[in-house]
Amino acid sequence: MAAAKNADLIPQFLRNRFGDDMDLDSIADCGFRQDPDMEIIANLQPTLICANTRSDEALLEKLRAIAPVITGEGGGENWKQDLITIAEAAGKGEDAQALLDEYEASTAEVKDSQPDNPPTVSFLRTNKGEFQMYGAESMAGTVAADCGFARPEAQQFTDQAGKDLSPELIAEADADWLDYGVQDGAESPEDTSLWPSLEAVKNDRAITIDYDSWYMNASLVSAGIILDGLKSYVLEAAPAS
Repeated sequence: MAAAKNADLIPQFLRNRFGDDMDLDSIADCGFRQDPDMEIIANLQPTLICANTRSDEALLEKLRAIAPVITGEGGGENWKQDLITIAEAAGKGEDAQALLDEYEASTAEVKDSQPDNPPTVSFLRTNKGEFQMYGAESMAGTVAADCGFARPEAQQFTDQAGKDLSPELIAEADADWLDYGVQDGAESPEDTSLWPSLEAVKNDRAITIDYDSWYMNASLVSAGIILDGLKSYVLEAAPAS
């Protein structure tokens, strides 16, 4: 397995989920996704390599010289199709579809429970000394849409997954509910001067979430964690209309 930059090879949320049943430490560290160690990969003698089309073509050609390569589209907006694509290549297509059907049944239940005017939910994370808010074409954004939540006007963009936000413009992240994640060692939005002025903060609806599972991973496991968070933070805690 190759890790993303600034991320653990096996994030803690996956250790929490699978650590008791699987020897996760036995997974080989092949370096970083952008420049994996080809010698380590070749020595593993894989029969299938999973990558995505956002990888450099020269890198994909090197991987194809080792074993057949299956490519998903990558990105949070494509997680459902990528799940099926990779599962089918591994002979687990029916199992993956059954899990996806369970997820969609759960989001449909949440959507059906929404009030006539669903609350807005905002997604914010730290990013290289500034902040980044996520739009509709993000992992969290797709789950929010599946659940029928509205998004603040500043986060309805679809041309990219996220947009950088300076501390001076932190008010653009305001919403009925604000889910924010802070990378280890990074400045928290709580430390900005305008943070106390946000309506979500005033109403105790600014919620700290797990950075890796919500904002750094695109998978069915992440989707389930985000779904559980939205149900808990938004539906159960919202006042009856």
